[in-house]
Order: sequence, then C-alpha cells, then structure tokens
Amino acid sequence: KVTVKSINLCSIVSVNLETSGMGFDHAELSFTYFTTPYHKALNAETETQTLEFPKAFDVQPLYCMLQEYAYANIERLNA
Repeated sequence: KVTVKSINLCSIVSVNLETSGMGFDHAELSFTYFTTPYHKALNAETETQTLEFPKAFDVQPLYCMLQEYAYANIERLNA
C-alpha cells in the first residue's frame, strides 16, 4: 500500500536538515507546512513531514530549494 500526498510549495514555512556525521552520509529532511487553506487565520494548523535519504543522494540542492520557498512564504505572510 502506498500513500501519495500533495503538498503546496506555498504552504511550506520551515525546513530542517539533519545529517549523521561529516558531510551528507545519511540525511533526514524535515519541513513544516500549513494544512489549513487560510494561512493568516488564528487557528492555522501545521504538519511536519520527514524524508530520509540514503548515503548516495545529494540532498543539499533540495534543501536549498525548499529553504528558499519557506523564506519567501514567511516574508509573504508577514507583509
């Protein structure tokens, strides 16, 4: 059984990268995103998703891209 979840890039607000050891041996990429349609609502709900990557995968470009989206989304929400 496989579950496919679609996450809008405009809802990502936080990205974290955790690696084991020097470099990017084994990486876990976590990002937090809004699950409610109204991001400026008082009761806006968030959810965190964690992705695990093997030793051979270079996760840094994906991390940088998601971090740029998160930063732009936070700026847009605080404007």
